[in-house]
Amino acid sequence: MNSTVTTLDMTGVRLKSRWAKEFRWVLEQNQTLKEVTLSKTCLKDKGVVYVAAGLFKNRHLERLHLDGNWFSGLGVEHLLCPLSRFSALQCQANITLRSVTFGGSRTKIGRSGFAAILQMLTTNETLTRLAIVDDQSMRPDDIFRIFKSLEKNASLRCLSLQGCKGVRGERVLQAIMETLQINPWIEDIDLARTPLHNTGKADAIYQRLGQNGKTETEPAENDLLKDMPLTEPKSCRVFFCGQEYAGKATLCNSISQNFSSSKLPYIEQVKTLVNPVEQAVRTVGMKIKTFKDEDKKISVWNLAGQHEFYSLHDLMFPGHGSASFFLIISSLFRKPSNREPKTPMEIEEDLQYWLRFIVSNSKRAVQQCMLPNVAVVLTHHDKVNQTSQNLQATVNSIQKLRDKFNGYVDFYPTVFTVDARSSASVSKLTHHIRKTSKTVLQRVPRVYQLCNDLIQILSDWRSENYNKPAMKWKEFAEICQVKVPPLRIRSRRDNKEKIEMRRRAVATCLHHIGEVIYFDELGFLILDCEWFCGEVLSRLIKLEVRRQSSDENGFISRKELEKILRGSFNSQIPGMGSKVFENLEANDLIKMMMKLELCYDQDPSDPNSLLLIPSILEEGRGKQQKWQLGGADCLYAGRHLQCDDSSHMFLTPGFFPRLQERVFLVFHKLLHHENILASEVF
Repeated sequence: MNSTVTTLDMTGVRLKSRWAKEFRWVLEQNQTLKEVTLSKTCLKDKGVVYVAAGLFKNRHLERLHLDGNWFSGLGVEHLLCPLSRFSALQCQANITLRSVTFGGSRTKIGRSGFAAILQMLTTNETLTRLAIVDDQSMRPDDIFRIFKSLEKNASLRCLSLQGCKGVRGERVLQAIMETLQINPWIEDIDLARTPLHNTGKADAIYQRLGQNGKTETEPAENDLLKDMPLTEPKSCRVFFCGQEYAGKATLCNSISQNFSSSKLPYIEQVKTLVNPVEQAVRTVGMKIKTFKDEDKKISVWNLAGQHEFYSLHDLMFPGHGSASFFLIISSLFRKPSNREPKTPMEIEEDLQYWLRFIVSNSKRAVQQCMLPNVAVVLTHHDKVNQTSQNLQATVNSIQKLRDKFNGYVDFYPTVFTVDARSSASVSKLTHHIRKTSKTVLQRVPRVYQLCNDLIQILSDWRSENYNKPAMKWKEFAEICQVKVPPLRIRSRRDNKEKIEMRRRAVATCLHHIGEVIYFDELGFLILDCEWFCGEVLSRLIKLEVRRQSSDENGFISRKELEKILRGSFNSQIPGMGSKVFENLEANDLIKMMMKLELCYDQDPSDPNSLLLIPSILEEGRGKQQKWQLGGADCLYAGRHLQCDDSSHMFLTPGFFPRLQERVFLVFHKLLHHENILASEVF
């Protein structure tokens, strides 16, 4: 009931577990105590367990001293439990305690207590001072691991290991120096009465601590990125464009076999066996396959050929200056299950759609070498009679397209005619992919050397973290601090904002070259692009919101959309559910949808605004937009839009949802003063 006492010191008073049991209730209810000292009070495990239980609910205590007591590793485990997290989704129970002291000749930390210390140092985000004094049980290897765990700790400022016998040896000294190089936030390390201090070897540590507190000369803001060395990129993307049933997936599999032909010398002569049932099944959604070619990486992005995915193609288009080129793939037959050939006009229409798509999404390059590089591949060539007049007419129409798009794309002169199932048939195409990748990588703008380094570092991180497809920005920052010296905060007085700017510049560069999907403000990076495109985007584009939503006007609340997202991604069949929510929250998906312009706020000024998802409106999904006729209950008015150069460019399917949002905002502003809902007009 006391509301004035802020400090309680019971040093030297012999206390039993019964007292500690009562003190637990004090910790849970008292709102004024800031510091409690229970040093040399003979508390054993049971007493410390009671004190620790009180810390789970205490929101005011800042300093706790328990040194000189008689507890073991079990007591240490319970003491540090409210200060630790045991999963990424768990919250730290106590976030107000800032300083903890324990240890002594009769405190036996043991293996379980040592594991608890490591868990706390790795996951705690609030403790600023930890003191472990006069410990006799921890070995030099344990001290080494304690300092290694501090590499990722950004909250601890002071660490005291006074009198700890395990603080000795060159390996411990090296670990401390390496940690101080990586972690600039540690202000003080007290090694008094330790073997390292007694031999005079701790002087280098104290000197390094002084350097961490110095203000280093900051580069000018404009020069912040200039000292980051540039190099030739090592990863190139090949986009497989084509309508459904063109044979893109089968072609990719055959090319894959050619890339691994050195291991399988006879594979060139072997045809890919395709089950008739599998042959009839379409590849749904975008697929990405990666190959290694010497020290280069080539990734094939198989764009989905189904019409419902067309509005997503703009999102996947390579950024300006990224290493990429295009293969436009068209089948010589309407469907693989029959022998009904396409007419030259149909093939020309297929190719022209994708050529216009590429030109529409590309900026006109100043130099010829920067134009989008395009090659044409005709599949199911094995079914065609070589003397066919249709084939010759098709070749002539492709030549006309080459002339028409001259100056807009870099058109490869050879048309590849292949049997997509045969690795031997696609060997020349494989050689073209290898050769063009090298050429493109030499011509595109150079990237930060750090990008090439981070590609491997991020790959290693995924291997160590159960192949997680996504990473929080905080985790990316930790990797930069620990493993990438140029992106490291070196001093407590460094300008953190400028280092963050560097990190974001490198993440953006990784996004442009297709290694990650990253946008500012979202707080995470997508490391597995195929997972995101196939597992997330392909489901989002096919959401049945109208059937599940109670709103009839095309708008939906955030809460309702989150519910629909969870229902869509969680299958009722055991083992068949998506793993999306193991890596992202429903709100993360909504933020990503808004950043990709897949949904919009009805009223941007209202945090609880309803959302509009244009691409999932029934009248626009998977169908060509058509002009609506006026009726008795509504009147349609509008304008016909087209590109100035409509013969080479067009308004892509992804353009219309974004236009719809822009026009809606205009209506919203104009009608705001009239008290008319824009949704009634739009």
